Amino acid sequence: MAQVAMIYSKDGLEFVWRGGAYIDIFVEGSDGSAIDTYNVWDYEKDEPRIGRTLKDFEEFIEGYLKEQQESLDELASW
Repeated sequence: MAQVAMIYSKDGLEFVWRGGAYIDIFVEGSDGSAIDTYNVWDYEKDEPRIGRTLKDFEEFIEGYLKEQQESLDELASW
């Protein structure tokens, strides 16, 4: 059975999405074990909260990384 996945790499991280509920997050060059996952599924609509194009995936990841960095910056300012 063939599988299709979108992969986006940035800052040593690799984000892999196969169109389902989760984006798996890996460290590039690691042993292949995900270090985290991010749930992108809208259970009420029974579909992902992001579009299924590479552009949508890239924009989602960039927004996710920006949000994470803002949270870290806020914590660091305490």
